[in-house]
Amino acid sequence: MAGPDEDTWRTGNTETPPCEGPLATRSLDPFEIAVKRALGVQSISTGVFTPADRLHTAAEFKHVLGRGRRVVKREVVVVVAPTVARLDGDARRLGITVSRRVGGAVVRNRLKRWVREWFRVARQSLVAGSDVLVIVRRPAVSLSVQAFRTVLDRSLAEVAR
Repeated sequence: MAGPDEDTWRTGNTETPPCEGPLATRSLDPFEIAVKRALGVQSISTGVFTPADRLHTAAEFKHVLGRGRRVVKREVVVVVAPTVARLDGDARRLGITVSRRVGGAVVRNRLKRWVREWFRVARQSLVAGSDVLVIVRRPAVSLSVQAFRTVLDRSLAEVAR
């Protein structure tokens, strides 16, 4: 029944609308962590990748490209250079470049995520005070995550020689 001040054209549904906003993030289950450790997974995505771990400006990218040692593979180009002197001497930083020619946003973001995950694991094998730039090429799209990590590991080993 409509009251004297009620809009008769409105629906009679008085339920509140569902809550809006982002859903809760999924945290790692302790059982899942134990299984991954038992399987020998090196990283359980608990590593932190802070802004201090990244190359930010075009000048930093140019510095690495200009002064670094590079290894060119079909899937990636890996360039390693000494960190700029004004930074902490123990810093190991990462820069990632994935061109739009590689694929759509979903593909590019997946490849960048793979590079970041690889860097979290490989960071300690780098010389302290080094910047790493990874340029991902189109053939990397067809690789599995394990094959992609293998390519990056081999490239880093070649640069270190």
